Amino acid sequence: MENTSNGSLDIQQIARDKIKDLIKKYNLSGGTDQDTLKKLLDYLGKTPLFLAFAKGLKPDDMKMITLTVSNTVFVPIFTSMDEVGKIAENADIVLMKPGTYLPMILEKNRHAVINPFGEYFLLWPELIREHMLPYIQEYEAFAAENFSSENFAAGPKFPKS
Repeated sequence: MENTSNGSLDIQQIARDKIKDLIKKYNLSGGTDQDTLKKLLDYLGKTPLFLAFAKGLKPDDMKMITLTVSNTVFVPIFTSMDEVGKIAENADIVLMKPGTYLPMILEKNRHAVINPFGEYFLLWPELIREHMLPYIQEYEAFAAENFSSENFAAGPKFPKS
């Protein structure tokens, strides 16, 4: 488990570990456990994950590392640096929010694979476009409205009776 500088557990890593558990549970169900799938997509829509980019490029020139299987190009996405493995030796690894990396994947018309070297989960363009992005946009709008530092400083809002 990754620790932050103050020694507390990294909440995002706890969520990434939960993603790994949900992928395993969903795969064990043979892809039939819809409740687990919903939970998995919920976590994937909120949790920053690791992506690999060509080493040493400027931020504007960043090129995602891809894997090709049977003429289908996948963007590998990882829940931990352990999952990244040896790719890290030849790539820049970046922790990104799903609202940032999923549109990038769609722009390139790519599929994605979470943890490709172990228990994995596939994200195809239609799933990203039709289910994940609308959910992420809704979640980010809600979070921006309800969890801004201004709202926390003002205290909770209660409806007037």
